[in-house]
Amino acid sequence: MPNRTVELAEARLPMALSSLRTPPERLYLNGEMPPGPLVAVVGTRSPTAEALAFTRELVRALVAARFAVASGGAVGIDAQAHQAALEAGGRTLVVAPAGWEAPYPAEHRSLFESVVVAGGGYLSAAAPHRSATQPAFFLRNELLVALSCALVLVQAPPRSGARNAARHARLLARPVFAVPSCPWVPQGLGCNVEIGLGAFPLSSPRDLLRGLARRGHVGLALAQSSPNADTSEQTWLQPELPGIQCAANAAPGSASAALVEFVSPRIAPRSGWVQALERLLARRPYALPELARCLRVRPADLSSELLRLSLLGRVRRQASGEWCAASS
Repeated sequence: MPNRTVELAEARLPMALSSLRTPPERLYLNGEMPPGPLVAVVGTRSPTAEALAFTRELVRALVAARFAVASGGAVGIDAQAHQAALEAGGRTLVVAPAGWEAPYPAEHRSLFESVVVAGGGYLSAAAPHRSATQPAFFLRNELLVALSCALVLVQAPPRSGARNAARHARLLARPVFAVPSCPWVPQGLGCNVEIGLGAFPLSSPRDLLRGLARRGHVGLALAQSSPNADTSEQTWLQPELPGIQCAANAAPGSASAALVEFVSPRIAPRSGWVQALERLLARRPYALPELARCLRVRPADLSSELLRLSLLGRVRRQASGEWCAASS
């Protein structure tokens, strides 16, 4: 594959990675980081036909809702997630254990090229000519989860890379969704273990999209073509945030008010430092370390809040790496 690798370091690293205890010093990117929130979809290298079909359905729904799909590029569920995103006209991110010039698995070389051509990205902590090593797979899982607003396990054995990703998700407070498995389907028994550990059971794309909306990932709406429409034929859309804000003034009980109630789930009262954060950013741009010192909060907590506010459209990160109010 031709080398179009860009090195990301310091302010060019994705902001979401600051939630890691030890963020990487540099990453290597081919293509582009997809805009908007990422949802990671992972699973076994030996899925059933039903699991592959469910993955396609799930990814189509995510793309229709304007989410980008991230995965690890592996054989099985990962590759199906990337391919389904491409087929649906969406963007996808491969978080890989190997460099661009030595992709793993080698047979997915053309898939990775297609991801980049379609406007997505191939991201790795490995330099372009570095092959995959065992530690690289664990680091890949950690990066994948940190970059995503949620993790979905479609089918995962009890001992698997997908469950390692779920462990990182618990440590980083990312919601985990898992498809329940029948006891006689060994490929999915790790999902049942994760549900026992607190993962949200996932039986349809609708469950996932509602779960994301309830956890503050706004810009998500359920549009019904008519009051009597079959729920199986409802489509998921993502209206622009300014439109949602205007609809907030709609009369109680109206369709617009119902939309706002669904898109903007109730959030627990914010602490004083979060309110101070928005006041500071309204005055001038700040770098993350400076903000953390001013507010006397942990950088990881501040990073998570900035990510949430950016998804709400209230703050943005400048090219310099500094944060400011979205209106600035």
